[in-house]
Amino acid sequence: MAADGDSRPGATKRGGKPDVVLEGPLALRALAHPVRLKAIDELFSSQAPRTATELAELCGVSPSAMSYHLRSLARWGS
Repeated sequence: MAADGDSRPGATKRGGKPDVVLEGPLALRALAHPVRLKAIDELFSSQAPRTATELAELCGVSPSAMSYHLRSLARWGS
């Protein structure tokens, strides 16, 4: 929930970070993988752009495997 009590998608939390809204079981399924969760955590916590190769190194997978996971996340809007 946002700091001002507004729980609409896109509402802003404290610190100016937008809420993340997952809609439906397919979006949850897209996140149900440890590599994807780690990649998302890295992207959101650092707020730095990362290439698939950089994320792959951070997550301990090959660049091609990371590309697969990023495509999966993009497909479900996560």
